[in-house]
Amino acid sequence: MLNSNYSRRNTTFLGPLFYHRRGAETGGGLFPLLWVKRDPAGLRQVTIFPLFHVTRRADRLSVLSPLFGVGWDRALRKSWAYVGPVFWQRGPKRSAQVVFPLFWRFHRPDEQTTTTVAFPLYFGRSDPE
Repeated sequence: MLNSNYSRRNTTFLGPLFYHRRGAETGGGLFPLLWVKRDPAGLRQVTIFPLFHVTRRADRLSVLSPLFGVGWDRALRKSWAYVGPVFWQRGPKRSAQVVFPLFWRFHRPDEQTTTTVAFPLYFGRSDPE
């Protein structure tokens, strides 16, 4: 067992198991497969490597994995997702749809512009001017 204790920080290892405390923030896991973290501001994180990583706050969530991902931020009114090479994003300042590497479409409502690329055949941009 290894234990280090510096001012307001504490980390303990017992083989591959570990636990840490930094002020009111705590975490731990099973190195290198499982990582968990939480803090008093409402942050929660869980990683099970290599399957997924989840981050959650009061008004935000993101889930990441090699095959898919999803996330949103209610305060900023943004959301996004991906499945393999397909990506989608929506927010008040920008939206995007991508099928990598063949198709990209980006729209900015505040500027009233849309850019579309269908590689390698088409590139187009529309704007109010």
